[in-house]
Amino acid sequence: MLRGRADMTQRDLAVALGREHGLVARIELGERRVDFAEAYQLFLALGANPNTEADSLMTKFAASPATLPDRALQFTQRIERKYSVR
Repeated sequence: MLRGRADMTQRDLAVALGREHGLVARIELGERRVDFAEAYQLFLALGANPNTEADSLMTKFAASPATLPDRALQFTQRIERKYSVR
């Protein structure tokens, strides 16, 4: 985890971001999604390279169809079956 590598507590990260502690906790619990602009700020606050981290995430997402929400995955599967697309 990036926060662990940065040796930061949730409170440290919240202060670095200028946000409330609960936001960091909700993100880590998966209760709140992060958009690209927020991810960029998170990476910087953690001392990570935003380009490297985003590339790593995209590689992981591409390798796992489980990253799609269930409805999107079901839609994709229906389209593949209907049009024999793979």
